[in-house]
Amino acid sequence: PMQWNENRNAGFSLGSPWMTVNPNHQSINVAAQESATNSILAFFKKMVKVRKSFLALYNGDYKPIDTPAKELFLFFRENEEEKMLIALNFSERAINLPLPINWQTKVLSNYEDQGLTNQLRPWEAIIFKVK
Repeated sequence: PMQWNENRNAGFSLGSPWMTVNPNHQSINVAAQESATNSILAFFKKMVKVRKSFLALYNGDYKPIDTPAKELFLFFRENEEEKMLIALNFSERAINLPLPINWQTKVLSNYEDQGLTNQLRPWEAIIFKVK
């Protein structure tokens, strides 16, 4: 169930939800994150806005990129006008990117600072505009 607030059943239902509500709903919920600028909810809203801003992200071809690191997930989304690179690190360690990236094209990251040009930090996700 969606954790809307800190109330009974996380504000999801006045009845009995079909799944047990996570006990962390008292601190992790939509109401608690709405005013926080660096919350998961705020980042999700940014992601939705970025997706709507680039046609290739919601209507482009998907092209996976093979990488030597199994923790990296890299792929292109592209159409005739745009090419986007999505780079995801699903690990607790920094991993070097297997291809050169132009950092001036970074569209969105889950880290606030610029970071390094040749690696993804732990759990980092970045969207680049390639052309």
